[in-house]
Amino acid sequence: MILGVNSFVLFICGGKWQLPWLTYLKNKGHKIILVDPFTTSVCVPFADIHLQCDARDVEGIVKLIGEMDLNIDFVTSDQTDVSTTTVAELSAYFGTLGNSVESVNRFSNKAINREFVSAVGRKQLPDFCKVSSAEELLAFIQNSQSAVMLKPADAQSSRGVNKLAKESTLTDCELALQQAFQHTVLDYVLAESFVHGFEITVEGLMTPVGHHTLAISSKKHFRTGIASELRYPANLNSQLEQELIAFHNGLIQNTGLDFGITHAEYIVDKNEFFLIEMACRGGGSLIPSDIVPWVSGVNLYDALYKLQNGETPDVQKKQRQGSALLHFFEFSAGEVVEIIGVDKAKNLPGVHCLELEFKVGDILKPAGDDRGRQGYCILFAESDQELNDRLESVLNSIHVQVNNLEVAV
Repeated sequence: MILGVNSFVLFICGGKWQLPWLTYLKNKGHKIILVDPFTTSVCVPFADIHLQCDARDVEGIVKLIGEMDLNIDFVTSDQTDVSTTTVAELSAYFGTLGNSVESVNRFSNKAINREFVSAVGRKQLPDFCKVSSAEELLAFIQNSQSAVMLKPADAQSSRGVNKLAKESTLTDCELALQQAFQHTVLDYVLAESFVHGFEITVEGLMTPVGHHTLAISSKKHFRTGIASELRYPANLNSQLEQELIAFHNGLIQNTGLDFGITHAEYIVDKNEFFLIEMACRGGGSLIPSDIVPWVSGVNLYDALYKLQNGETPDVQKKQRQGSALLHFFEFSAGEVVEIIGVDKAKNLPGVHCLELEFKVGDILKPAGDDRGRQGYCILFAESDQELNDRLESVLNSIHVQVNNLEVAV
């Protein structure tokens, strides 16, 4: 791509998980217009122009750029669902290479997604229903064979998600709906039957020659909907893994998505798998930028950059994959008095990165959604056992002392 003096990449959202892709583009010589409502967002210092605007305000973004008379090379983002529809709409407006709004909505809106997947592979979905009232939700619960998960159709990071037991009352439904509607602009939310089993994540890349599944993790949770770790590769039997990959690749290809990084989550129960969600962006917490290249040998950002410039990348996984662990910390609740051993832990073998999301004086409490977790580390190793040993070394190195106060959860 020939970079013009007055041309910019329009980059939507500037949180810390967007920073790897933004800095990649800066290193390629692009100037960046960053759209983010906060002056304190971590990407702001790296942008050439900061538009302090809501990421979903397409009309406002267009108006501000029109006033500056700038050329847009392309519109992009990563690791957040908030930006995907905006990126598609602005790509269409500016006439740059992008995905259609219709295809993106099959990922970003869980209700549209369920209706789409029903036509492609109904048995890979739990029973589901759009609900707008407590009465509708209670009726769905009473007709379900299991507990029910309630979630906003257009939110991420497990915000507004609740699990409702078969014995739930109308009051329980009202409270759960109230929480869910706090995290959506829609007039409905999604209810679906709870599926037993273990969760996996699937990372991939859509190209003009098809979808490539590059990494699969097994996922554990602190509590319903709040991940505690992702371990790569997942321990699946080979036949089930082949069936899952074939279904998943076909599913993504049927969405109409032209190109881009993808992320999905499934529940595996015995020899069956059920789609929980899928996204046309990388998983958060540095999964596409750092973990997938280690596990698969494929540099996703190199491939994405070629795709964004109309080229077809050569996507070949390594025959022998490395192991990786994305581990989230959860320490005792209370006021933090002392933090010991973080620098020691960061310098241990196999520790790719490590960050605590709190400081002395902060109040710790169990996370209510994925964004409320207390910190994370990414570990690389040659085997699963080596990952276990390295995680144990990290956990033995870090000590967080708290005053055991009464902390509201």
